[in-house]
Amino acid sequence: MSHTKSPPFRKPFRPVLFILALMPALAWGEVRLLTGDANNAIHQRGGDMNDLSADGNLVLFTTLPPTTGSAPGITAGGLYLRNISANTLEFVSDTTVPNAGVAGAEMSDDGRYITWASTSSRHIYWRDRTAGITRFVTAGANGTHGYPRMSADGRYVAFDSSSRNLITDTSKLPDTNRGAVYIYDSVANSVSIATLAPNGGRLKGSR
Repeated sequence: MSHTKSPPFRKPFRPVLFILALMPALAWGEVRLLTGDANNAIHQRGGDMNDLSADGNLVLFTTLPPTTGSAPGITAGGLYLRNISANTLEFVSDTTVPNAGVAGAEMSDDGRYITWASTSSRHIYWRDRTAGITRFVTAGANGTHGYPRMSADGRYVAFDSSSRNLITDTSKLPDTNRGAVYIYDSVANSVSIATLAPNGGRLKGSR
């Protein structure tokens, strides 16, 4: 199945509460358990769907911790990536992340890069699964941050923020008490403001 996205960002994927999912890449009528172990033992808690790869093989989802002890396939609450063909389950929001909880997440087309916002502090994170690196994109920034959207190749992340210190050029900031959209460039490891006036100056009245 081919999949083409309009650059640079995909359309938002609405989270859907689920425990079971029907995958088009599987045989017609087959239902595969995503939040459980290889033997279809069910996890004690439900999950939220975050993103799906173009071929339907990689599923990114968030789940709550088990109610008692450890549950099959899920030992802690957080962000997980299910590889259906390999029958593996990977804990994405690893122990290097200082803020718990996940509020919205997306991945690159190949599943290598993942971005998410935390629920506890509304900060933004970017992870390279191949290199095993997690970056705290909004470290040291004030305000709240959310709704991250990742480009198809995983290089860029767009997100909302009410911060007043994400960028050093304060002349680019919107009116006080108004948020803006920012772009994180993972190659340059830098953040720039996106909501600017046509002349590149401050956008008055930005949401």
